[in-house]
Amino acid sequence: MTDISKLRELLERVESAAAPDLGLDRSLFDMACGGLFWPENATLWQSNKKFGGREPKNFTSSIDAAVALCERVLPGWEIRIGELPDKVGWFARVLRRKDMFLVSSRDCGPKHVGIALCAVVLRAKIAILEKDHA
Repeated sequence: MTDISKLRELLERVESAAAPDLGLDRSLFDMACGGLFWPENATLWQSNKKFGGREPKNFTSSIDAAVALCERVLPGWEIRIGELPDKVGWFARVLRRKDMFLVSSRDCGPKHVGIALCAVVLRAKIAILEKDHA
């Protein structure tokens, strides 16, 4: 079981990131794989085709990697990403249609869209865990 307080701490780190960050990418991978520690579990990197290889993917700087993270953590959810009005930043939303569970990111300002999507993935995971524990 994932510790909600650790997810909240990671969300705070992602939302306060000024730019893409490899340390955040490693923490996000750890969260996505159920608490396995990077890089000690290199076989997981090798065996997982979606993330692939031994080197961490740049979830906070790559739209493709952030979408792959979302698909792993929130399978079957719809993903929406876009630019904020006046091109001042990015937003991300995920939706689970069966129960209309919608989660949105905060305004990510001029940061990379990958950061916005990583933030919304964490927000959704926290909301799911809180709902399950209620």
